[in-house]
Formats: sequence, structure tokens, C-alpha cells
Amino acid sequence: MEKIKEQLIFELDITYKNYINTYGRINYVAWLNINRDKLFDYSIVRETLRRNILNPKTLESAITTVRKELKMIDNSLIGCFDMLEGIRRCIKNYQFNYSNIPQEVVMETIVGQELYFQDN
Repeated sequence: MEKIKEQLIFELDITYKNYINTYGRINYVAWLNINRDKLFDYSIVRETLRRNILNPKTLESAITTVRKELKMIDNSLIGCFDMLEGIRRCIKNYQFNYSNIPQEVVMETIVGQELYFQDN
């Protein structure tokens, strides 16, 4: 997950620098709209800004502007990676045991690739 996130940050970082080189200043709303296909999570955009904006006040202002715009574009972008990480942890920590199988379903036998189930 971290490798994917880092790759997305790298790609967005390149577009940020290209925008600055082309226009001289950043218009965050325009930059976000140009890069809609790269917007998977707010944390990726925030990290891209953090790597490129050295002044803390400017960074804070940029993050506020970007967060408001992302909510208008698609509210599901906020916390996407956190949600995926939670799902991954849940699956990783899931412990299978027979008590997880509904009581009315009992596996009788396996024939070839078909499973036959019997109700109690």
C-alpha cells in the first residue's frame, strides 16, 4: 500500500512542478481539476503540497483550499487510503474457525470441485 501511495505522490509532484514551471504560480483549483485522474486520496495531495511548499502559512492556506475543493469534487477522496488500510488490517487479523460458519450450514463432502451443503 505504501509503495502505491508513494508512486501516486511522485506522479502528482511532477504535475505540481510542471504547473509551476508553466504558469509561474499555482492555482490550486485549476491544478486539481487538471489532475482529477490522479486524485485518489486527500493524503496524497496534502503530502505533495508539503513536499513543495516550504512556508508553513502558505502550506496551511494551500491545504485548506485543496481540502475544500476536494470535498466539492468528491467527498469520498477524503480518507480513502485510511479506509483501505482498515479493510486490509481487518482481513489480515480475521481468524477463521468453525464458529464463524452459520449453524444451519454443514459441509458434507467435496466431490470434484463442487461443494455439497446440508441443512441441519
